Amino acid sequence: CVPECPESADRPCNNRGVCSDGLGGNGTCSCQVGFAGTACEDCASDRYGPTCSSVCSCVHGICGSGLKGSGSCLCFSGYTGPNCDQELPECVALSCQQNSRCIEEALTGKFVCQCLLGYQRSGAQCVSINPCLQRICHAQASCVHTGPNQHLCACNEGYSGDGRVCMAVDPCQNKRGGCAAESTRCVYDGPGKSHCECLPGFDLLSNGSCSLIDSCRPDSCHKNANCTMLSPGRIKSKADLASVLDLPGPITVFAPSSSAFDSMTEGHLQYLSSSKVRTKLNRSQLGQILVNEAAVLEAAVEAKNGRLYVLDGVLTPPSIQPVLPHRCDINETKIFEVSFYSSGCHGSFTRGCVFNMDLLDISLPVKGCAPLCSTNVTTPTCCKGFYGPDCSPCPGGYQTPCSGHGQCLEGIGGNGSCICESKFRGSRCQYCSSSDRYGPNCDRTCPCIHGQCDNRPDSDGRCKVGSCLSGFTGPFCERRTAVCGIQVQFCHAHADLCSVFRCVCKPGYQGDGITCVESDPCALPQRGGCSVNAKCIKTGPGSHSCQCLTGWREDGDECQPINNCDGPDRGGCHPNGTCIYIGPGQSDCMCKSGYKGNGQDCEAVNQCVTAAGTCHYLVSTIHITGSSWTLVDQNITLLVPSSAAIAKMSSEDINFWTTKGNLPSLVRSFKQTFGSETLIIFQLTAVGGATITTPNLAATNGLIHIIDKVLVPERKLSEGLLATLALTPDFSLFRSYLIDYNLMDEIEQMEEFTVFAPTNAAIADYLRTIDVNTTRYHVVASERLLETDLQSGGYKKTLLGFSFQLGIYPRDGKVIQSIINITIMRRRRALNVFSVQVLRCCGGFFGEHCELCPGPKDQPCFNNGVCSDGTNGTGVCQCNQGFSGTACETCESNKYGVHCDQGCGCKNGRCNDGLAGNGACECDVGWRGVLYFLLMKCLVCSDSCVIAPPLSRCICAFGFEGNGSFCRVKDPCLELNGGCNPNAVCKRTRPGRRECVCDRGYSGDGIVCVEINPCRERNGGCHVNADCIHVGPNKSSCACKFGYLGNGQNCEMIDYCQKNNGGCPVKSRCNMTSPGFRKCWCPKDHVGDGFTCRGNMAQVSAVLMYVCMFQDTGVMDLVNDAINEPVTIFMPSDAAMASLPQEQKDFLFHRDNRPQLEEYLKYHILQAQKVRKVTNNVNIFPASLIHLDSVRTLQGSPLSFTCGGLDDICRIVQRHLIFNGGIAYGINCLLTPPSLGGRCDEQTTFELQVNLPFKDCLLNPIFRRRSGDFISLFLSLPDVCIVKFWRSKCCHGYYGRDCLVCPGGVSSPCSNRGKCDDGQLGNGTCTCDVGFGGVACELCSDGFYGPTCKACNCSEHGSCDAGRRGTGSCFCEDGWTGERCETPQAEIFQCSPPCSPKAVCRENSTCMCRPFYEGDGFTCTVMDMCQIWNGGCAKGAKCSQTGEKVSCTCPKGHTGDGFNCQPIDRCSFADNGGCHEHATCTPTGKSRCTCKDNYIGDGVTCEVKQLPISRCLQDNGQCHQDAKCTDLHFEDTTFGVFHFRSYKGQYKLNYTEAQKACSALGATLATYNQLSYAQQGGLNLCAAGWLDKARVAYPTTYSNPNCGFGHVGIVDYGTRKDLGETWDTFCYRMKEVKCECKPGYVGDGFSCTGNLLQVLESTPNFSNFLTVSPTVVCCHKSNSSRYINNRFITESDILASNGIIHVLQGPLKAQPPRHEVSDVITTEFTKYTFKKRLTAKTGIACFSVVGSSDARGS
Repeated sequence: CVPECPESADRPCNNRGVCSDGLGGNGTCSCQVGFAGTACEDCASDRYGPTCSSVCSCVHGICGSGLKGSGSCLCFSGYTGPNCDQELPECVALSCQQNSRCIEEALTGKFVCQCLLGYQRSGAQCVSINPCLQRICHAQASCVHTGPNQHLCACNEGYSGDGRVCMAVDPCQNKRGGCAAESTRCVYDGPGKSHCECLPGFDLLSNGSCSLIDSCRPDSCHKNANCTMLSPGRIKSKADLASVLDLPGPITVFAPSSSAFDSMTEGHLQYLSSSKVRTKLNRSQLGQILVNEAAVLEAAVEAKNGRLYVLDGVLTPPSIQPVLPHRCDINETKIFEVSFYSSGCHGSFTRGCVFNMDLLDISLPVKGCAPLCSTNVTTPTCCKGFYGPDCSPCPGGYQTPCSGHGQCLEGIGGNGSCICESKFRGSRCQYCSSSDRYGPNCDRTCPCIHGQCDNRPDSDGRCKVGSCLSGFTGPFCERRTAVCGIQVQFCHAHADLCSVFRCVCKPGYQGDGITCVESDPCALPQRGGCSVNAKCIKTGPGSHSCQCLTGWREDGDECQPINNCDGPDRGGCHPNGTCIYIGPGQSDCMCKSGYKGNGQDCEAVNQCVTAAGTCHYLVSTIHITGSSWTLVDQNITLLVPSSAAIAKMSSEDINFWTTKGNLPSLVRSFKQTFGSETLIIFQLTAVGGATITTPNLAATNGLIHIIDKVLVPERKLSEGLLATLALTPDFSLFRSYLIDYNLMDEIEQMEEFTVFAPTNAAIADYLRTIDVNTTRYHVVASERLLETDLQSGGYKKTLLGFSFQLGIYPRDGKVIQSIINITIMRRRRALNVFSVQVLRCCGGFFGEHCELCPGPKDQPCFNNGVCSDGTNGTGVCQCNQGFSGTACETCESNKYGVHCDQGCGCKNGRCNDGLAGNGACECDVGWRGVLYFLLMKCLVCSDSCVIAPPLSRCICAFGFEGNGSFCRVKDPCLELNGGCNPNAVCKRTRPGRRECVCDRGYSGDGIVCVEINPCRERNGGCHVNADCIHVGPNKSSCACKFGYLGNGQNCEMIDYCQKNNGGCPVKSRCNMTSPGFRKCWCPKDHVGDGFTCRGNMAQVSAVLMYVCMFQDTGVMDLVNDAINEPVTIFMPSDAAMASLPQEQKDFLFHRDNRPQLEEYLKYHILQAQKVRKVTNNVNIFPASLIHLDSVRTLQGSPLSFTCGGLDDICRIVQRHLIFNGGIAYGINCLLTPPSLGGRCDEQTTFELQVNLPFKDCLLNPIFRRRSGDFISLFLSLPDVCIVKFWRSKCCHGYYGRDCLVCPGGVSSPCSNRGKCDDGQLGNGTCTCDVGFGGVACELCSDGFYGPTCKACNCSEHGSCDAGRRGTGSCFCEDGWTGERCETPQAEIFQCSPPCSPKAVCRENSTCMCRPFYEGDGFTCTVMDMCQIWNGGCAKGAKCSQTGEKVSCTCPKGHTGDGFNCQPIDRCSFADNGGCHEHATCTPTGKSRCTCKDNYIGDGVTCEVKQLPISRCLQDNGQCHQDAKCTDLHFEDTTFGVFHFRSYKGQYKLNYTEAQKACSALGATLATYNQLSYAQQGGLNLCAAGWLDKARVAYPTTYSNPNCGFGHVGIVDYGTRKDLGETWDTFCYRMKEVKCECKPGYVGDGFSCTGNLLQVLESTPNFSNFLTVSPTVVCCHKSNSSRYINNRFITESDILASNGIIHVLQGPLKAQPPRHEVSDVITTEFTKYTFKKRLTAKTGIACFSVVGSSDARGS
């Protein structure tokens, strides 16, 4: 019994109701009339008073109800009266429509009609809001409008959910769709639809069920065995022990006991009882069981025909030992080479074998002893799951070693121990590591409460038997043993023991006490009270914690978004980067203007690389504003002063001419002097007072001459902005800012600009100093504005961009030019860039020109309201509740406080309201009191006074001022214009009151007045293509927009193309794209930017030979194919092609070797990218090539780029050859594809004796008969034919089987400082010249230095600065001096303090570190040379340093000394690079395996390609002879392979799901070879899918850069280790043979019948019927009876194409014919008519099968 009813036991239900008490009660209160609540503690709705007997009478208001309520009504807006039933006169006048009511607006105080909640205005009516008009329900749900702004979402048939989220119902997921699990499968047909299909091996019965096909046959099992169906297609043969034991005997039976089976070796019983093993019953002749050759004489059980013995062991017959398949020895045949002897054989080899002998590169058949012999080698190996020399089973059994949760150390050398996974332990990994975990993955928490958990993976988490603590029992020790209550209940472990005579769950648990489960405080909908931006984490029974989501931070009980950009690291952005807030905890970084990078790393943009007219990134570039030539133009002569000449310049000249403002003038003077023609110097010449010291330094686009003097123009010729500003000292400060902020480059690169320069005085008076942004704000970009251009005003873009425009306002006919007036009107804009620039105002600005909203700066609407901002905004402030004013600058009337939320109570006085008010009342005349509602009379006071209690004293009333005895009217307008705006008039109204009225041209409440902008309406009367400029109060000016010309009232677009072709070249076409912008277009068949135009590749290239090869081999078609564009081509120059060895040219240019030449050409092409800038198809320059990752060519091999270097490598010699398909570069070499190498195959011949007719020898193109002599003809000697063939040979500088390039490169093998062991038999080793070393002779030997590796000349007392970069200088030891350290020092220097051991003492007690050390001499540390150019190691090589010695190690897959590394050619290995014996290995960085012709596979495995054969060719595919056979599998171009994708979308299937998906379609996962057949049949799909053996690949039939980098074939991702990866899948299904009866036949194709006549002719029983001459044929259209004219139908329904045949017991008797002339028909005509009827379209014929004697009456 619960102690008491609600409220208390002595006052149940507060004595206002009846409690449901007693044993059967539930403790609920039934309240009296008028009361309500759980304990009847309150009044019912609309009742009030102590007895709740009074009923509220409010009609349109809120009643003061409840026990303490008075029943008074608080009326809704628009109603009045005691019962709120009287409508205000204003509302009566409105006469509001249905579904609306009258309310008072808070801002204006006006009464208006407003729609009721849930209704919206539609015209003059209020209609119910229908949420269903918007898409608020799921696409597969129906929306029902249930009331005003109410709806209901219901999922459609076949879908389930709440209507907002509907999921397709798969009936197969619920009880398998009603299909039987053992015989059927459920097939999903669509949402809510499915059907059952029989599994393979089952037949569909007539009742719809599936029955197992009986596979047992009479010969399936032994005669003494029973055949049992295990599963479809599987049977079990079980010996009939009863039949064996029934034999006469004697029979002895050995029966192992149960303990005998338990003691068997682990795994033996499991293996012997499996389906793989069939044991036999062995018995001796006498029927006795022999144990260790001793007969068992004493029988346990005696039988009639034998004895039965029971032993405690299991005897294993020797015939099946060893029991387990533990040995998996590897037997292989190994072939080794033996010496060949023609005189005889040695050893056990056989004489007379035939083999091929290579002689002079010719393979000839020879008889003799076999040079290759074979032997069988057996390698002992344990099977999987066994270990040790005896191959014992691993713990846990060989089938699941280590219980499947660990790795067994198996194999011959293993010890069988288990290395368990982290969650498992035990000798067999049979336990979970944690004592409170269980389950297959040991990740489930044990539900055992008061006992020891059975922590095995295969347990259900219950407690171990007998482990429950005292007082608890049950499988989980969850029940108490103590009895609770009279109903004998056993409480749960998580329940209070017998609390109030029943079991009650403890806090944090819920249930009936008998069963208690943890309550989840994080359950919906409350989620533990956590914020919507937090997740609820359960911490224990009934406890939880709230954790903010990622990107949110805790703020009390709420979670606030984290703005990474506000953090100290600014979102991880670089100091020169901008942090962009994306969302909570998310940000992005973008480099600032003038910098490039990813935002985390930003570097200054190198203008010499990215701007037009680029140079190499290692040289300096001078950008000349206004010049018509650049350093990339052709035919340039450049005079370069030497370093010595520059050093001779005076410091004044250097300082003047090297400033960025004067340097362009210096460079232009050279252009004016020499023009653009190339000037070749044949002898020393004086130019402008300078002498050319080094002439004619050739460049690709001109010549360079070195001069000994700097040629400078006159100072007066200097031009530029800085020079102009320097002429006016008053602009010196502004000029210095331009220099300090490095703005001159940016300004002078613009074609036009305008600078508004402030004077020094203006800067000092107003700005103090100027930062970089303010300086940029004084420069108008890309416009040259004269004074006349400023008269009309306008807005101009500055160097700060669109976000900061300069406003120019004419005032009284004058243009304000001072910087102060110009910069006063600063417009702020935020720029969003999509496909076009969309201008948007920042917050707090409005209108087209982003004017400031009312209120102080950075406080629109005083932050007390919302400004209608944005480009479409009006600037009107919508004030918050309680606030008022044009800028929400004050409170509403009778409101006060900083939040304007306090109401005044003054009745007859003036309230001290407003933001600074305190709500105090100043009484009107004649009133007093706190609220001044008491009428009083002034006695001795003035007529305008009030008496202030408690003491009687006179004070002036509100609106008056004085001492109380004398009061005068107060004029509020006398001080500070009454608080009105300076642009407003203060007008006194009543005593102490005033009204503020804005001046003409202004609008507002008088406290805040803003200028009226006439431009907001109809553009101020300006033209549509003109800007309306607000120039004063209600005044405007019109100025045509950029690109237009006129007076502002009329504007016309300027056509720049009308003058000088718009600045475009003569052959280019000028086109106006938008106002103020024109575009230059190249002529037809040319590409470019309109200024620089290029034609096709043949037009832009001077490499005519290479272009011809493109066209001749068909590679040009690939270049012009749109799928490969844009392309980048590296074109060897004609000189490079001409310099090739003659033997290589003979090989490449021969007609027989076109495929090899094509591969060479494709190796020079990069597809689907212009090597300029990879994004946006903008060409990148050669300097950026080195930043590209290794890219693949059209041939398939990678191509890499490096920068600079001392070696003679392949270089770019001609740049930017742009054509309409991409870009080309000229190079000075021919690139060699790794797949071919440097091939110089030569054509040769050899003689072959053949027995061919003379004409056959002549006709065969590879044979030529040698002219024989008379003796040859006389002796009839065999013909001798000469065979032509290509013999493989490497070019000079290449070696090995694959003709790899020698170290140092093709143009400089062994760096041209040694000799390479080249040729196909060479190994590529360099024999270096004296003084050189290294793999490619790229290094100097010890004791040699410099680029030419000269010998060092230091004595033994000095160390030489050796190496390629060394100088050869000698570093002397202590006590030695001289150039060679050959002279002893006269004075031995002693340094104090002493020098480092790695230093020497010099003069003046100076210590100098030895070479390869650095420091101050007193402390010397070895230099880290690996940090400088990687220590001289090759690119990618690992540099390591020990002391002074640097060592280099080539990366994996490469060989060399580390200073020069070459890729390892795995194809030259004996295993063919890991490829199959029928595959070709191609060295392309990594070896690539390709199956040879007539083979198919991945190259690692190849099998003979099998041509598909139609099954219809054999026995017509089992179809009827009169049927057409179609082999659907043969007709399928993909040969049964098809692609499958999950209905969830692309790449949603893991390996297991892919297997199941294919199986559900009656297919299996396709193999790699099956996919290869499908690809060759035309299957092309750029979507990867699972294959058999966990492989992932997809097929392509044409080159597509986006699919496998253009690879054609199988794009193979290999075998995946993670089977949880998700892909699509490729399935394989053998299609059936389709049989269709030929026209004129009916049947299923396997059986076909013709018409009635054909059926009769083919049936012998009907032969007599066809031979008679009938007079009447009886045909019937019905077979409703088994008798026809008393003749029984013996066989019915014999189908024919035009009818049915029934066979009768006997012939029918026809009626006698009438003998009339017209009925006389000849017999032949009767037979003809009869056959015509039998071949008619339809009919039923009734025939009898009788003898010829009975046929007459038929």
